[in-house]
Formats: sequence, C-alpha cells, structure tokens
Amino acid sequence: MKNGYSNNAKQWIIAVIVVGLVYALFNSFNQGIADIYKESAVKQMQSWEGSGHVIDSKQWDQAFESIHQALKHYPNNPEYYSLLGRLYQWKVYQRPINSRIALENFQQALDYYHQSLAVRPSYAFDWANVALMKSRLSEVDTAFYSAVNKAWTYGQWEPEIQLKLADALLSVWYLLDDKHWNQLVTIVEQGLASYPKEIMRIASQVKVLNKLCGKLRRTEIMLTYC
Repeated sequence: MKNGYSNNAKQWIIAVIVVGLVYALFNSFNQGIADIYKESAVKQMQSWEGSGHVIDSKQWDQAFESIHQALKHYPNNPEYYSLLGRLYQWKVYQRPINSRIALENFQQALDYYHQSLAVRPSYAFDWANVALMKSRLSEVDTAFYSAVNKAWTYGQWEPEIQLKLADALLSVWYLLDDKHWNQLVTIVEQGLASYPKEIMRIASQVKVLNKLCGKLRRTEIMLTYC
C-alpha cells in the first residue's frame, strides 16, 4: 500500500511537470508568433521615419492589424500597447495637430500609453509620451505634471526622454508658473547636448525662443542658437 501511494505520488508529480512544460511551450509559441506580428508593425513604422509624407492609410491599417494580432497571441503585453500609442501618433504625421481628427488620435494614443503603464508603471518613455499627448490636448493639469515628473525620475538620463519632455513643456509654455519654468529650463539644458536643433526648432515654432534663451545658462550650444 505504501508503494502504491508512492507510485501515485510520482505519477501525479510527473503529470504536473508535463502540464507545466506543455503550458510553457504553448506560451513560448504564442509569444514567438506575437513577436512576428509586432516586428511587422515596427518595420512599417520605421519606414515612415524621415519620409516627410502623410502616412498611407492602408499601411497604417496593416500595422494596426499586426499589433492587434500580436495582442491576441500575447495579451496585455505593455510593449504592444505602447506601439499602438505610437501608431496613433503616426496617424496625424504631417497633418494639422489642432484639428478634431488629430485631437481624437492623440486621445487614443494617450489611452494606449495608460494601458501600457498599468502593466509597467515605471517605464519612463511612456510617461514622457503621456506628458506629450496631454500637451497636445492642452490638458495641463496635475496628471500632466505627474507624468513629467515620473518620466524625469525614471529616465532623465535618456536623450529621447529629455526631447519629449522639452517638447511637452515648450508646447504649453504660456501656462507654466515659475516652478515649472525652472523645470523646463533644467530639461532643455540637458536635452541640448543631444538634440539642440530639434529643441530650438520647437521653441521657435511655439514662439518662445527669445524668452527661453533669456533663462538658459550661457553655454556654447546655447549661444549657437540664441
């Protein structure tokens, strides 16, 4: 009887191990398929970079479907939600950013970035994207400043984070108090090391270049553009 019990226990353990291996293989297979769909969408978006053209709607739809297929195989993957946010930003590339359609797409992008952050709440790039989308929507509120602060806390050493936050804050410069102007200056001064042309172009576009130059420390880069 003792041997029978022992054999049953062994069989149960083996069954659990087999089920676990099958489950792991199934997950790995699904993740592999999901990544194939994801890479298809990523390559499509990469082909748009620097094109200077309005995004083809058919290509956009293909990228959208690829990411949704990826989510079917690997649900709740924050990377895929973040990609959907980027995709909705691409939808308004080279289009007026204050149009109703643009604002609807910015809102959709914002929603997807929040879905990504619900899974990985310390991802600096998505916090920076939240701040950027809220600036596009003119939503300068507590949640906007919280997104700026979290992006800076989790990734202030990343040049792309510096650029996104500089863009977000410069775009709403007329709504900033002294405290947040000081924050903007700090971010811009760090960002100038990597993205001087881009940051100063944004400042010029939103007609705050002269005011910004008056607040920056005198450095070689600053003097080049001011």
